[in-house]
Amino acid sequence: DGRVRVYAYRGKTPKTLASLAFHSDVVTSVAFAGVGGGEDDGGGVLASASRDGCVALWPVFPTAGK
Repeated sequence: DGRVRVYAYRGKTPKTLASLAFHSDVVTSVAFAGVGGGEDDGGGVLASASRDGCVALWPVFPTAGK
């Protein structure tokens, strides 16, 4: 459906963190690049590619309560 879904897996049931809508065809690839090297750095970028020929870049921010 062209969406990128981000989940947190803790315990038995996954929690949906985000459902990112942009692409008009099936998403075929995703990649994540963090900013800096430390655990407390300011997030990163999630890239998604689709059969529609587009690449989307999504800013990712750390959650307040880890």
